[in-house]
Amino acid sequence: SGTLAVLLSLALSFYAAENSKQQIEQSEGESFARRATTILDVMDRGMFERTREIQNAAILDDIREPGVSVARKREILERLQNTFNAYAWVGICDAHGIGLVGTGKYLEGKDLNQRPWCIKGRDNYYVGDMHDALLLSKLLPNPSGEMFYLVDVAAPVIDKMGVLQGVLCGHIFWHWAEEALDSKKSPGKDIFLLSQDGLVLSGPEPARSDFAKVAPRTLQAIKQGSATNGYLLERWANGKTYLVGWAKSSGYREYAGLGWVAVMREDVTQAFAPAAQLRQRILLMGLGLGLLFAWMGWLMAGRIVRPIARISAAADKIAAGELTYHAPAVQGDGEVAHLSTAIHDMVVHLTREIAQRRKAEQGLRLSAKVFESNSEAIMIT
Repeated sequence: SGTLAVLLSLALSFYAAENSKQQIEQSEGESFARRATTILDVMDRGMFERTREIQNAAILDDIREPGVSVARKREILERLQNTFNAYAWVGICDAHGIGLVGTGKYLEGKDLNQRPWCIKGRDNYYVGDMHDALLLSKLLPNPSGEMFYLVDVAAPVIDKMGVLQGVLCGHIFWHWAEEALDSKKSPGKDIFLLSQDGLVLSGPEPARSDFAKVAPRTLQAIKQGSATNGYLLERWANGKTYLVGWAKSSGYREYAGLGWVAVMREDVTQAFAPAAQLRQRILLMGLGLGLLFAWMGWLMAGRIVRPIARISAAADKIAAGELTYHAPAVQGDGEVAHLSTAIHDMVVHLTREIAQRRKAEQGLRLSAKVFESNSEAIMIT
């Protein structure tokens, strides 16, 4: 019974431990998905602010009117650049795609017709995803010598007569996004930002590398279905298994977004450490309770078995003829106490009856002796 109690306690503890572990793992996965959503919200809000700045600047009279001097336009653009230090360059190309004015006088007079922002920014505001700084990399100061990346935000410049005068564009250093992502990092957790095509824009993997090569199941989960966020476990190309939470960008207000995807990962051992610890505690508690119940059962069984053993021994002695042996008395109202009382009463009754029979036998023997003596006397006379 003690072994059964331990096994039953362990079985119940195992069920409770596994159930609790699964709930914690689900909660942790959902938390990762929410955090990925929060990261994207920060990025989208930041891009919305930049698009609004460029759009507002594009409708300033001193920017959109052709009669305003280039120096005045440059002054306004440089003031805009100083309000947000991540602007690498702010400038305007004219309706023919030639650089009209730019901060630091960069790209003025250059043919910009092949730049996506110059082409697509003529009709509506335009946001271009991360790309190499092809033209500005040779012009802007770069003490580190490392390649840097830009994001484009552009808007059409239209005068009061409704005539297109050009396109205003702001090139934003990508380190702005890196700093925003770094602010959301926590120990042991890695953050990736992916393009709509699954290229790594930011994270531990090389820039512009294919995310499908390191986490194909995660990328497949992102591209399939209509869910905006989710989580899963996956063994990555480096051989480690991670808890992965992801979220898709849905833009912010008028900013439609670039289809960015935020991915947060953590080694599964570390991510699920609280669940594993809780599971271990529940199992240990179950084992402890099982042993406690077994010990209590042993004590209770002992309280029942020991009196019965004494009564059994007494019954054996009485059966052997030791009627002077007193059966042990057990106090209480239980069955064992009733059995002890019954045997005790039986022994008393048997002892009394045997004593009476012995007394009767002694009387008969005495009568027989008297009879024999009288018979001999009669015969002599």
